[in-house]
Amino acid sequence: MISAIASASVAVWLMGAGELAQQPARADRHPIISEVLFNVPSDPRDPLVGDANLDGNRDAIGDEFVELFNPHDVPIQLAGYTIVDGHPPERNRWRFTFPPFELAPGDVVVVFNGLQQSWRVPPGDERRGPRGRDDRLDTWVFTTRNTNRAVGLANAGDWVLLSAPNGAMLECVVWGEPGAPTPTGVASLFEVPSPRGGSVQRTPDLSTFEVHPTVDEPPRGQGRASARGVPYSPGRHPG
Repeated sequence: MISAIASASVAVWLMGAGELAQQPARADRHPIISEVLFNVPSDPRDPLVGDANLDGNRDAIGDEFVELFNPHDVPIQLAGYTIVDGHPPERNRWRFTFPPFELAPGDVVVVFNGLQQSWRVPPGDERRGPRGRDDRLDTWVFTTRNTNRAVGLANAGDWVLLSAPNGAMLECVVWGEPGAPTPTGVASLFEVPSPRGGSVQRTPDLSTFEVHPTVDEPPRGQGRASARGVPYSPGRHPG
């Protein structure tokens, strides 16, 4: 289900305090959430299934990711955009705020949880952008630099919220039965399926989300992802 709320102001969740405030809605061109991997798959026959960042190590927490897409014909300055999940600020919240970084038209950026992950090209974090495109995924990669196994997206039910630098709540992707109330006043709210293993991705027309089909060929020559294919595709924009 998708709902759009067009009003003169939106209720804004202040990330650190958990309070509501009012800020004027803006018609700026924003990035959109294009893929979320909250249930990292596994296959006893192939240990590479679930290794979403292609470092040779599947981690049920570290390989989780949220992907953003620029659907516009102009670049977007990502500094100050924030992604959080439904856990309260004081209790293992998954949170990431972008540093200065320009996302080109039609390009994507992937934010990994990052727990126990390794990288050949240093990824970006909340302080600075990546040094270059990740050579395995051929995309821009960031990490939350998480070191706590309790900080992750809940498979049974959770949500991820994308907010603008001014605090306006842009998009929220909800699955299962979250332990926290779904934010109100979000411009676009999506209720998505809960795959047993794999991601949900934006449909090519960008109107909603669907369970990610199995990808038999690795995106853009990134090397062997799995002999049996994988149900996620970080770095591949919708359509």
